[in-house]
Amino acid sequence: MQKQSLQILSKTVSEKIGCTKLKASVVMQGYENQLRKMDSIHAIKELTIHVPLIAKEYGARFDLSPNVVQEAIRLILKKFGKLGLIEIREAYREFASGEIKVQGAEMYGGEFNVANLGKVLTAYCENRSKVLAELLKQKAEAEAELIEAENHRIRQEQFDKSFPILVMKKKQEFTHWSDVPAHWYKIILSKGWISFEEGEANEIFEEAKGIAKIELRKKESERSQSSIQERFKMTIPTEEELAKRIARQLTIFKKVVQDPDFLPIEKH
Repeated sequence: MQKQSLQILSKTVSEKIGCTKLKASVVMQGYENQLRKMDSIHAIKELTIHVPLIAKEYGARFDLSPNVVQEAIRLILKKFGKLGLIEIREAYREFASGEIKVQGAEMYGGEFNVANLGKVLTAYCENRSKVLAELLKQKAEAEAELIEAENHRIRQEQFDKSFPILVMKKKQEFTHWSDVPAHWYKIILSKGWISFEEGEANEIFEEAKGIAKIELRKKESERSQSSIQERFKMTIPTEEELAKRIARQLTIFKKVVQDPDFLPIEKH
């Protein structure tokens, strides 16, 4: 995972469940670099170096014997292979700071042993599970959003290619303003394919208001002649709502369909 994405994910999770951003970041890095998924020889080599160092950093006064190191590595790979190397140190950091409570894991006399290692890592895993669950949930949602964004981009790209062809085809077929899809207005206007002379938009809207009055009278007449059940199903827009929709259709009909010189290119 890229650093910026990890930072965003860690921030989101920390806000969701109340853990620190550092904790979320470490758990995610550990999950993506699990010891059990590493080359076994490489994993053993890394643990051979880091287990004694971590033990010394968190209380061991004496060098670890080869046998203790070997047993510690065996335990980690057998029982805690789902962790990343970075999480072994994080587990001891949390134990030392009191973020996780572990009975009997202290290094009495500064002596490290495999038993206290197991107790610390067990407590860490219990504390880690909630964080990891939220991380994976948020990661999946973020990935789904990226996929949807890419699909939207592809759909938009396809639409941008096909829409001019569709407009020119329908331009030859439409015979009345009501044939025009009202949503075409915003699309065509946003693409800069039409422009208005001073006062032209207002003139079209005034004409649309007149048409809207007529259309509403027709709808009211149809409603009055309908059965009671059908009346409940019928929805009649307000005069202003209908006038706005008609104005959009009328604009495209006049400036696209009826204009013999129209081309789907940006007007300058």
